[in-house]
Amino acid sequence: MIKKGENTMDGFVPVSIAAERSNYSISMVYKMIERNLVEVRDFYGRKLVNLAGVLDYRQRMQSLGAAKHIPCQYREDDTEVEAEVNPTPEAV
Repeated sequence: MIKKGENTMDGFVPVSIAAERSNYSISMVYKMIERNLVEVRDFYGRKLVNLAGVLDYRQRMQSLGAAKHIPCQYREDDTEVEAEVNPTPEAV
């Protein structure tokens, strides 16, 4: 139950503020919302995102470095995907 005077939006900020504080573009934050990478709430027609979630995502991507472009590196399920880096025309 929500108590009187309790702020239920703690940690949630508008997309523009999240973009500014994380150095991402506004469109990147919206892509994160579409991909369910961050928690989002609607507040009178405005999207509010969990700032800690956006900053955590940025931290994870920075720690991965170039490996973030290899999907298998940070896949949540442990299935292995076999893919040829440069497939020959016969293999395609």
